[in-house]
Amino acid sequence: MLSVLLFLASIVCGSTPAGNLPASKDFYSLPGFDCGDGTYQNGTVAIYYPTTLNDTYPIVSFLHGSGGGHFDDLCYSTASLGIVVVAVAKGTCGDLTQQQLHAAAGSGVRQDLHPALSHVDYNSMGVMGHSQGGAFTMGSATHANDYHIKAMVASHGGSQNAAPQIPKDVPCLFVTGSGDPKRRKLYWAYQATTARPAIFANMEGGSHMEPAHGGRMNEFMAHFQGCYLIPRQESCDLIYGDSPDSLCHKNPMSDCDIQKRITLRFAKSHKTNVRRKN
Repeated sequence: MLSVLLFLASIVCGSTPAGNLPASKDFYSLPGFDCGDGTYQNGTVAIYYPTTLNDTYPIVSFLHGSGGGHFDDLCYSTASLGIVVVAVAKGTCGDLTQQQLHAAAGSGVRQDLHPALSHVDYNSMGVMGHSQGGAFTMGSATHANDYHIKAMVASHGGSQNAAPQIPKDVPCLFVTGSGDPKRRKLYWAYQATTARPAIFANMEGGSHMEPAHGGRMNEFMAHFQGCYLIPRQESCDLIYGDSPDSLCHKNPMSDCDIQKRITLRFAKSHKTNVRRKN
């Protein structure tokens, strides 16, 4: 009952923002999407960015699920840490992995399309996707060495085929909920990857579309990117730490498994939290 009440509250109120920077959202048309048949087309890209634009920021490319949908809460939360987020619109032509990669890399080539693009460090990139977008995001992560990808988040969807191909030093977060009938498929993808650190976070009562409605895990998906892309120690502590506000402790969890090396690339060494319910 508590998890249901928390979910309903998240829909009404939105999630806790990961950062404290004001963020804005715009759109632009990006050319060069490969349609796969020898032709190229423009695609609409949503961009979320720190409003003041007084610094240089890493970039996250977000990929929607099969139904499209808007994940404003998650993307705004990520931007509030000091990260530029680009999200290609449903209906853009071509393979979804290639769309996700081009939304970031192509924007680096065409920085004239939006003021925020000239404030991006394109050598610090993260990928994040939901449902079908999560599966293709794992495919994007297999290209980490070519696109400077430093972190991957798969929300409520994954690819067992792509999982073993992700480079071993790419941090991966797999997020789902006990109310999502597809959660087992994401767990299988989590098991199949040799990338480290790897986290499987299964929130008690979490539904498949909760991230689109002020999801309780949205702040932690944002913090995972912040930990590695900025890098931001406070975000790392909230992912790997033991405080009441940390990933494994703030919300009721059905599973919160963390597999990591002794020394993380940016985060301090923390005791691994492992909480599992059968």
